[in-house]
Amino acid sequence: MNTHKGIDINAVAVVLRRLALQANGMTGADIARLVREARLKARREKRTLSHGDLTAILTGSRPARSLSMRRRIAIHESGHILIRLIHGLGDISLVTIDGRDGHGYVESTMDDTLVQTEEGLTRLIQVFLAGRAAEHVIYGDALAGSGGSDRSDLARATDLAYLMEASIGYGSVMPLLYRAPDDRVAELRLDPDLAARVNGRLERAYLSVGDLIRQHRAALQYISNALMRNGTLEGAELAAVLAEARTRFEHLTLQNMPGDRG
Repeated sequence: MNTHKGIDINAVAVVLRRLALQANGMTGADIARLVREARLKARREKRTLSHGDLTAILTGSRPARSLSMRRRIAIHESGHILIRLIHGLGDISLVTIDGRDGHGYVESTMDDTLVQTEEGLTRLIQVFLAGRAAEHVIYGDALAGSGGSDRSDLARATDLAYLMEASIGYGSVMPLLYRAPDDRVAELRLDPDLAARVNGRLERAYLSVGDLIRQHRAALQYISNALMRNGTLEGAELAAVLAEARTRFEHLTLQNMPGDRG
């Protein structure tokens, strides 16, 4: 145990990390205001401020989410994780369904050399679309949260599909013609044929990722159940969940491989 003056340093680090995650997206002024509120509450109750006070006030500052909504968010984030695992795209360091804005997110790092081919880029589009696809597989529909902003899943998938079709040499029409990525909004609005080709890439990726999620639905549910229990997964807990999920989909893949027929 790593201790200092009787204090478990590792336990303190875990608590601070949880508080930092809960405060993610807040400004310094927001955090200072909430700390003052928590301190005043503790003072009124004639006790010292505790991390429980900070957790309670940070949790209370987030939009309320029903159990069914939390489960849907867990399914969405689990879709992203599952397809990253299946395609081997990046190392996942954290996943949460308790983001500051009431949504979830995945933190990961990725070697850019994995997405330097058309196949690799197509797989990355599948990763972006996997959350929405997972919702469709489990619920039959998807929430609007996959789109609506420049950093949304649909925006990132569309941007990448546009680059492939118009800028980096993988287009099905005039593949060597370069069009600037910054012009994509106008290009897609003014060139319906280009928009149709970009959409075609998105739809094919969406169908493929939906098939993968249906095939590995048990692994998806396993990851989402772990998220429902923990809210946030990182470190050893996350590594154990990812290892078990990987074992489950790899075992199913081996079962489905054609064997020797003599």
